[in-house]
Amino acid sequence: MIRLGSHCVLYAEAIATDLENTLKLISLTGSEIVEIGARFFGTDRAEELRTALEKSGVTLAGIHTLLKISNLLDDPQKVYEAYAAPARLAAAVGCDSLISSGMVAFDEPGLGDARLLVPEEQKKAAQALNEVVLRIQKDFGVTIRYHNHLWEFKNNAAFYEALLSFAPDLQLAMDTGWVTAAGFDPVAYIEKYPARFRYFHLRDVNTKAAAGCKTFQEAAHCAFANVGEGDSRLTRLLRAIDQSGYDCDGIVEYEFGEKDYHRYVRAVAYFRGILAAIRSGD
Repeated sequence: MIRLGSHCVLYAEAIATDLENTLKLISLTGSEIVEIGARFFGTDRAEELRTALEKSGVTLAGIHTLLKISNLLDDPQKVYEAYAAPARLAAAVGCDSLISSGMVAFDEPGLGDARLLVPEEQKKAAQALNEVVLRIQKDFGVTIRYHNHLWEFKNNAAFYEALLSFAPDLQLAMDTGWVTAAGFDPVAYIEKYPARFRYFHLRDVNTKAAAGCKTFQEAAHCAFANVGEGDSRLTRLLRAIDQSGYDCDGIVEYEFGEKDYHRYVRAVAYFRGILAAIRSGD
């Protein structure tokens, strides 16, 4: 089964200042689930979040937070401490997933820390993250799911492969759009590691535009298309997720462009149509 939903990131600060209305808009898209970002909402308003979710009728699938990757090499305790507050919030509202993006200096040749391109240091970082994952799960009952961007796929996806190999307890929140924009195949990962991928950010990509982008910011603004208007193989993708053997969450994500919930209405309906066709044997 795939639960479909939407990400609040398009509404940015409104997540904090107009939470109830933002979640109402998400509910009007036909979404079953929603993801919110701790960087907008904060981590100390559990009762407000719980009440707004109940009013909206949508289920919180994940809270998004940020990870300073170099801390995994220098001070893993800082990573644990950075995760603890959003994990505590998630647990307080009955959400079991913390979606974590690894932050680096995207457009610098050495990612701001040349160690992150060294295989032995990548292994060390992955192992440190695995230990934090286990501590957060034990202390809060919350699963950390690593969300990728572009940089994990440098040097033939070396860092991403390190996470898969050396952080066995880490789940992955695959951003299918960024995987595609990086020139890799999301389905290949799903088929090889089905148990590791149960949470997805669903996007559509203009691969020609993505190939021409020179910086991360350029790609963020230019590589992605409205769902159904790019050239991602979305039926193939959803078939792989649907046939993985696991219950999965699929979150439609728009970061930029018009703050119009109808974009999400169309995207959720588009994916529901694909799933209906797959299950009918078309």
